Amino acid sequence: MVFKNIRLAAISLIAALLAVLSLPVSAQEPTPVDPYEDLYASINESFDEAEWLNSVLKEMRTQLSRDDWVQEIESESPGFLDDYLEAMQPPLLRSARKEWELERTRFVDLFRAELTEAEAKEVSAIFRTDSFRKLQTAIIDASIESIDLEEYADDDEVSEEDVEAFQDEVGDKAIKSLSSADRGDVEWAARVSPGFRKFTTLQPKMIAIRTEIENQEDPELDRELDDVVDRVLDKYFPDDSE
Repeated sequence: MVFKNIRLAAISLIAALLAVLSLPVSAQEPTPVDPYEDLYASINESFDEAEWLNSVLKEMRTQLSRDDWVQEIESESPGFLDDYLEAMQPPLLRSARKEWELERTRFVDLFRAELTEAEAKEVSAIFRTDSFRKLQTAIIDASIESIDLEEYADDDEVSEEDVEAFQDEVGDKAIKSLSSADRGDVEWAARVSPGFRKFTTLQPKMIAIRTEIENQEDPELDRELDDVVDRVLDKYFPDDSE
């Protein structure tokens, strides 16, 4: 299924940062209930799940609309592609949220095992600086721009190498999109923050966790997407469904 691999875009929100990100620690630090839960929250504060998926579907529409077979269908049945993608949004969002909750649990356990509370708080403060928020927005944009339906159109398992290659591509695009001042903040803090340097050493374990999650089957999603196909085809091609 195309959408199993499309979800690789979400990986960049965490993994790409490990290679390119570190920022000056804020003077004001939050008071979290759990510093490890708060660290995961700080990584994702600029990320809106529904908005991200809508942007992914919009990019998919742009790419699909270039295909001859889609153009032919749209010429005969205008609105088919929009209805098809709109109907996919709820099951895809449900599945993605289930994955992200599993990711949160696994990553928080990893942070708790590998970082001290002081280190977790230090990294959380870094992720909440203005420069980081700009970088996180750039990572989200770059992850969507990097989607290639032809590349993700098979059902092969995602490898750790796939995940790492995607994060490197997205991270490189994101860091290059920053102003020289923001990029300088990133590069400077990467050298002076011991907690963040330790955090980046967790990259291989985070990639392994994300790869495992990516390759999990979701029969419920498969059924829901099959139903979407049937409903949309019945609407636009009722004679063919009889």
